Amino acid sequence: MIVLIDRQDDAPAFNFSDRTRKLAGIERIEHPDSREGFLDKAERLRPRIGIVSAERADLDIGRLSEVLTTCNDSAGLIVVTSSAERQTAGFALRNGARGALTPAATEEESTAALLSVKVGHPFVAPELITEMHSVIGTLLCAPDRSSAGCGLTDREREVLKLLALGYSNEGIAGQLCISIATVRSHVLHILRKMRVRNRSQAVATAYGVYAAVPSDSTSPLDAQAV
Repeated sequence: MIVLIDRQDDAPAFNFSDRTRKLAGIERIEHPDSREGFLDKAERLRPRIGIVSAERADLDIGRLSEVLTTCNDSAGLIVVTSSAERQTAGFALRNGARGALTPAATEEESTAALLSVKVGHPFVAPELITEMHSVIGTLLCAPDRSSAGCGLTDREREVLKLLALGYSNEGIAGQLCISIATVRSHVLHILRKMRVRNRSQAVATAYGVYAAVPSDSTSPLDAQAV
């Protein structure tokens, strides 16, 4: 797969080791140059994954995500942000990014992020999860908070919490001792009740970046949402 990494001040937003490249199946890594911007290069190369700094004010995360998925249905955007900027990471997830890493991400985390986003699952670096943990707990554990306004059952809140912590359907099934089919059913109910299109938006909601549940109850669910 092709990975397109944005540059800021002549330095790439993120560096990968040779081992990470091999394990993730990266064919090549490209960077926009002075003659061609990130969006233009994304439209031309049709990369599987794009990586940008979340702190770049001149980059529209929603637009970047849209361009990537328009070029390639299975493409996804990963943002790089410091653990002190949890709101920036949450905003990016809300606006279409599928992953969030920190500049200090380990080789294992980088590989996991690439592989997760490659197959359409969200990934959030452990440091960011730690920073957001109190937000997740507040939202998911208090029955009178906003998540309860979605009408989630206790089991659905458990599933949502595991989604927010990065578990796959198989991982959730193992944690809760239920079948994968049951997990998929719970995820589908969560998406419908929250009125979001996919797991990434549900995760963004769990991080508290939605001030309220989105009002568009007719938004179609993504094909790989569950």
